[in-house]
Amino acid sequence: MESVRSYLILGAIIAFTLWVIRRRPEMEIRIEQGRPRVTRGRVPPSFLEELAAIVERERIDSGWIGSTLAGNPPRLTFSKSIPEGVRQQIRNVWLARRRFEKPAW
Repeated sequence: MESVRSYLILGAIIAFTLWVIRRRPEMEIRIEQGRPRVTRGRVPPSFLEELAAIVERERIDSGWIGSTLAGNPPRLTFSKSIPEGVRQQIRNVWLARRRFEKPAW
């Protein structure tokens, strides 16, 4: 019975570790003073240019955008300071860049 408990605990630790690894941002962009800046990973320059245009047009002052490995294409996550409509614009640009450019991420 003790060995079963040990295996269950070990399995839970492994599952949790894998979950944490998958959820860790592969790419992160910080928006500070209305300017996007890559703080982790690599992003195609054209995506960053279009993101800068969206941020300026929508007057987003601060926030962050991340990409995790939880899906194909990688899933984007956003800070609460970025409105849902703007999030969708960014997702559209993200997907378009993945289709037409060789991904750098």
